[in-house]
Amino acid sequence: KRVTGETPPCLLIHTADDGAVPLQNALDFVAACHAKKVPVVAHFYEKGGHGFGLGKKGDSKTWPERLEEWLKRR
Repeated sequence: KRVTGETPPCLLIHTADDGAVPLQNALDFVAACHAKKVPVVAHFYEKGGHGFGLGKKGDSKTWPERLEEWLKRR
């Protein structure tokens, strides 16, 4: 609801088993970015829960590498 043409490029990392934020919220955010032509990259993981940070759990443990790749491209 708050994505505008001024929203900066985004990297989104989300897990399907996030118990606090529904996966649909992430999908809606990506769609909103696309609609406003905001560059967005999204990585969805099956497991990792909510707030996994730099912890190494589930298949989301590789997200720091995805961030590094995204930052290098920007």
